[in-house]
Amino acid sequence: MAKIFKPSDETIDFVEQHFAETGLERFITLKVIGVSKQSQVFNVSKANGLIEYIGNLDDAIVVSVYEEAFDRLDDNTKTLLIRDALAQVSFDDEKEKLIVSKPQISVTVGGRQTYGERLIDAVETSIHVIDAIEEEIKERKAAEKEAKKKKNK
Repeated sequence: MAKIFKPSDETIDFVEQHFAETGLERFITLKVIGVSKQSQVFNVSKANGLIEYIGNLDDAIVVSVYEEAFDRLDDNTKTLLIRDALAQVSFDDEKEKLIVSKPQISVTVGGRQTYGERLIDAVETSIHVIDAIEEEIKERKAAEKEAKKKKNK
């Protein structure tokens, strides 16, 4: 298991600055932790109940930073990665609910090196197709429900 620690003030400031740009700090509490090892430079997760209880927090997210890797990146790369990681976070005002989604696009490094943007475009197209199918299913279920209501009247 990776060791957890307090990251440098520079790292915390970097993450907090980009989090502030999202406008979510009005709804969500941010905690930044350092980890000694993980598969991504930034990992965003919803704080579990225990963390929220101990920290006396509501609607909190934890951004874990693989600081050794972070320190080796240039500023532009750091910015792209944190913005993409924070794009997973939203807050539903109506339901007053914190939402942390998973990335929709997942490709291998080897596939990206071999096929480049064509692979990204293909994955993106497949996501749109799946979204369309899900929407069709919702519409079909709604139509079936409406037909049952009319039949029962």
